[in-house]
Amino acid sequence: MVRWLINTCLVVLLVVCPTSCRRAQPAADPNAPTSGPAIPGAGATRGTAKSAAASEIPDVDVSNLPVKLQVKIGAARQALRSAPDDTQKLLDLAALYYTQGFPQVAVPGLRRASDLEPNNFVWFYCLGRAYDEAGEAAPAIAAYEKALTVHQQYLKEHPQEVQMEYQPAHVRLATLLLDKEPERAAEHLRHVLEFAPADPTALAGLGRIALAAKRYDEAAEHFRHALAGAPRYFLAHAGLAAALQALGKTEEAARHEQQASGNQQWSPLDDPLEMVMLRKGLRLDVMLSDVSDYVQRGAFDRAERVVQLAREVDTEGKRTRYALGLLLLGRGKGAEAVRELRSLVTEFPDFTAAKSNLALALAATDQFADAERLLREILDQHPTDTLALDNFCQLAIREKKPQDALEPLNRALAAAPDDANLHMSVADLLLSLEKPTEAAAAARKAVELAPDSMALRYALGSLLYIVGDLDGAEREWTEILRTFPDHIRSRMGVVTVLMKRKDYAGVDRVLRAGLEHRPNSAELLNSLAWVLCTCPEDGNRKGEEAVRLAEKANLLSGRTNASYLDTLAAAFAEVGRFDDARKTADEAIRQAQIAGRADLVQSSGQRKAFYERNKPYRETE
Repeated sequence: MVRWLINTCLVVLLVVCPTSCRRAQPAADPNAPTSGPAIPGAGATRGTAKSAAASEIPDVDVSNLPVKLQVKIGAARQALRSAPDDTQKLLDLAALYYTQGFPQVAVPGLRRASDLEPNNFVWFYCLGRAYDEAGEAAPAIAAYEKALTVHQQYLKEHPQEVQMEYQPAHVRLATLLLDKEPERAAEHLRHVLEFAPADPTALAGLGRIALAAKRYDEAAEHFRHALAGAPRYFLAHAGLAAALQALGKTEEAARHEQQASGNQQWSPLDDPLEMVMLRKGLRLDVMLSDVSDYVQRGAFDRAERVVQLAREVDTEGKRTRYALGLLLLGRGKGAEAVRELRSLVTEFPDFTAAKSNLALALAATDQFADAERLLREILDQHPTDTLALDNFCQLAIREKKPQDALEPLNRALAAAPDDANLHMSVADLLLSLEKPTEAAAAARKAVELAPDSMALRYALGSLLYIVGDLDGAEREWTEILRTFPDHIRSRMGVVTVLMKRKDYAGVDRVLRAGLEHRPNSAELLNSLAWVLCTCPEDGNRKGEEAVRLAEKANLLSGRTNASYLDTLAAAFAEVGRFDDARKTADEAIRQAQIAGRADLVQSSGQRKAFYERNKPYRETE
């Protein structure tokens, strides 16, 4: 019942949005990629302001950048000279400077774009980012404030569009105000939470304000809620450790101090506009992340184009060659993947990830003995290497010898018996080996080792659901909701269990309770709308309300989410608006095609067939 709802529940989303590193000098490490989409509203604008020559943008010594990057910067400057009032060309050059370590040189171009299009908040926001990265707080604050003012005015003039300001602007502005004007900062952070009550960056910001004011219990609560949505957020771990230390909870504080020592560059802030700049500026880590995403989605042609671009700016070539090896492996070109990864491992013998995936490539070409030898070699040196463990389990499954994988898994747990995350990783691997009892035991041990980790408890619930323990899954997810009632994934998990039991009244109750905490959650709005218009029991359907909820979900998502459009089409059909249902179903199919969702293209098409016969759709087993 409601398969898409079940799938949504079980997918653990990890929002990782790299942010550019603040550098006064050109980038020392090769971090730069993909030509991305145009910024919304950006385009050639002529005659709206006095023409400015590209020479107004200061030249800068880029001689220590890769030659291809030097050429691209030179080409971008030349293109701007031919069309100095073209905001897209201003962006192209500014993005390269911003991403490659010269944010102060990006300022004039972005300022020029804001002069040309003063009603487009995007330019003021990007200008704020450039000032911010250049360490100029005062003009950055002014630019962010101007961006919000312009956007607020736009929303007033266009009430039919999404009534939501650009949240990263509030977060970044608050960050700059945090130390000197904490009350103003708190106002901006609370504004973010009105629309996104679980936003980790806003919650962590409020936690920092409370910590500075020595309101330690309040600070700890904010940081805990931040970690509920972003378990690897090092700033929240550090803040929680400080608050707990002040409260005398030294043992718990030590656990969070340890987790705070991880990747200092990771942030859960979802900032699409900055990502556009980073892609246009050819930031390597973003490009390679895109490659990984494309390969997982099977969009191999896109992945190949990005790899080719990445090779132009990756001076060492190590990571790009690794990405190419994974692309070749994903495309089923095992022999080519073997050659590429073997060459990489020969040059970089300590590159264990490449070595581990070389083993998979060897297995793909039926060289099972060599693959096993290579993985055992890695695990002898690094018994807790989760990628090697995962690949070893895959190999054991392919060779139909799942028992062989148990020894290295047990050895990993023996090497790190108190590592909760390792226990959960092993639980996943045991499940892949069709060892559900052992998997559940490992997952429970993970939660026992880290009882305050909502992420691990959620994962335990998911595993129990998969192995058919619905009561256990519901119990774990409900436990999370007692402390974090705004945690959508746990709520959706409970909903899925209730749908399995055909408890439609319970589904209605749980979703409405969620909307009390997250009234602007497009996911909850969409889920309730779906149940209200497709439920097989007549008494539980409320078509008009379903239409209202689905329209709001699509408004909040910018009408680009295929699943939400699919729901809106079903809601229209439920109230007899079949023309609207057919048109919206076509829109859903187009968005699903854009997103590469073949499953949704098919299911939306099947539902459209009902609407073409002037029949509403009913969810069935």
